[in-house]
Amino acid sequence: WIQNQLIQANSSQKRDQTKVATLEQEFKQLETEREQVEVEIRQKHPQYATLHYPKPLDLKAVQKLLDEKTVLLEYSLGQQDSYLFAITQKDFLTARLPNASVITGQVTALREAVAVKPDRTALSNYFQKSRALYEALIQPAARLLNGKRALIIVPDGILHYLPFEALLQTDSGVKSQVDLHQLPYMIRNFTISYAPSATVLANLRNGARRTSGKTLLAFGDPLYEDKV
Repeated sequence: WIQNQLIQANSSQKRDQTKVATLEQEFKQLETEREQVEVEIRQKHPQYATLHYPKPLDLKAVQKLLDEKTVLLEYSLGQQDSYLFAITQKDFLTARLPNASVITGQVTALREAVAVKPDRTALSNYFQKSRALYEALIQPAARLLNGKRALIIVPDGILHYLPFEALLQTDSGVKSQVDLHQLPYMIRNFTISYAPSATVLANLRNGARRTSGKTLLAFGDPLYEDKV
């Protein structure tokens, strides 16, 4: 709230220097208090802290998480530009992507296309948006995908709602394909998993090793209908 007040005060045509100085001082004080709380949490609840206040890993540490068949794709969406960071066990690349508003529009359109009855218009929209998103989000990392079998995706923003498994890898035969089971979905070539960040992934794996003697079998509560 103080940060928003400070932004508004600095953006005002009649900038009140006294008000700005007061807000800046209050903001610094609150930031100091927040840091103190974080330190206390790290001391008293280290496992909670590793998930909510993770210390970012460097590139080499991230690469140690990956086997030779896995690629990590991390996305960062921005108002001007977005970025993809692709990492393998021995290599990495960065790529500039369309801005967040463009990607948001494409993801929203794809979700709408797969949520309605699959008529000709919906299928055409799905083919178009799915291919566009594959070319925008995955194709820039093509150099690192050769020979790989697993993807770990770290999404950002609207990408949390994108089913990467359903993206189409090629245009070949797509528009003439009537049987949706035969489309070239990404899931055909890659095992896909998701993580909040590479750092959280490392902490979760370390936690799994520490509790390897415990096993959890969990079921959801699905609702199956007779109609397909």
